[in-house]
Amino acid sequence: MIDQLLQLFESHSILKKSRIREKMNLPRPVNDNRELQPGDCFIAIKGANFDGHSAIPNALENGAAFCIGETDTAQIVVSDSRKATALYAKLYYGDPAARMSLYGVTGTNGKTTTSLMLYQMLLQKEIKAAWIGTLGYKILGKDYATKHTTPDILQLNAILKQMLDAGISHVVMEVSSHALALDRVYGITFQYCLFTNLSRDHLDFHRDMDEYFEAKYMLFERAATESAWSIINRDDPYGRMILDRLGEAGANKLSLGRDSGADINITDVRIALEGSSFSLVRKNGETCTIHSPLVGDFNVDNLA
Repeated sequence: MIDQLLQLFESHSILKKSRIREKMNLPRPVNDNRELQPGDCFIAIKGANFDGHSAIPNALENGAAFCIGETDTAQIVVSDSRKATALYAKLYYGDPAARMSLYGVTGTNGKTTTSLMLYQMLLQKEIKAAWIGTLGYKILGKDYATKHTTPDILQLNAILKQMLDAGISHVVMEVSSHALALDRVYGITFQYCLFTNLSRDHLDFHRDMDEYFEAKYMLFERAATESAWSIINRDDPYGRMILDRLGEAGANKLSLGRDSGADINITDVRIALEGSSFSLVRKNGETCTIHSPLVGDFNVDNLA
């Protein structure tokens, strides 16, 4: 199994050198030395407040089978520990994402509402669906907690394996800009990627709006290379930028909005105290009318 791991690292151009036997089995990966058990693999990651490479000697003393990191103190040296963690998790857990349909929802506002409504719609269709987001994750009606909007890549693969084992076929996931920038979804294949909107937020993490946008765009850039479908809010100026880039790449894309240029146009919007209604009109004239107890103009966009 170690030989497969090294081949995977090489295929992603991150392997620098290895000093371990290639016939070893693949031990459990951890990236928090406080969770390390004898026989585990410790993967050192340099974070904003702590550099995991400083914990490598202690990890080896506590029985780590070997360590992976970006310095020569590790037994497997890579150029990018975050990507190495993602690829290790993918191999260790048997790539569960590849055996389910994944929907990734990103944007500043509306991620939770949109992803939960999509999850509920799938359940209404009697599809075995699960959900991962800011409030934790849901499997067959049971709620679980997570540490981040999008779990770290080790926890995410473990959750996806748990969902697969429970018979889940479709997973709806909120995908934050932090997760994209920190490779928390690296190696995860989405079949559908949805963009709600982008406004000023998270500039404590991203230097400016350009960097924030580029982090969000990573989801759609990967979708373009994997023949996934990108579903974009055309009414948002950043949504139009995404559509332009996807068009240049020849990617699968679908635009929604009140803008007349959208593939699916939102029309006849009516909002009252008892709920909202609107129509979705395709360019061929096909129309679907939606009625919902949810109120507010923003919920029309979320529902659409």
